[in-house]
Amino acid sequence: MPDVRFAIAEYPLLNLGPPPPSLDEWLEIIQRPGVDGLTILELGIAGRPFQMRSEVDCLNESDAFATFVGYTSLRLREDPVPLLWRGIDFSAASYFLVVLNVRATFIGTVGLVSGGFFEGGSGWLEAEWELLPVKFEG
Repeated sequence: MPDVRFAIAEYPLLNLGPPPPSLDEWLEIIQRPGVDGLTILELGIAGRPFQMRSEVDCLNESDAFATFVGYTSLRLREDPVPLLWRGIDFSAASYFLVVLNVRATFIGTVGLVSGGFFEGGSGWLEAEWELLPVKFEG
């Protein structure tokens, strides 16, 4: 089994992209008619929803479907989930994800996979994730 370089929660992935966005300081600009100048309110650090696409090999097609069902259990979990991206554990920076939605773009059988988590397996799962990054001290 290769080293896990990508994961959402407890689910290892072979590929996950594009890169996750940073958490940004949200600002609100306030201007009033007839009043010179403006005010900038700092609203705090928060993320914006974004999408990532994942790929992972599985033992077979049934295993791919079961893995996808597991992904759906992450939706709107009470506590946000950790992210491992290119070997970087984002939770070390208090960066976690809320899974807003996940949908399968491919669940099926491919030729025998070489170099994946299931050497010689034939299942394949691709998913599109809608995620919200949050700062979380868990």
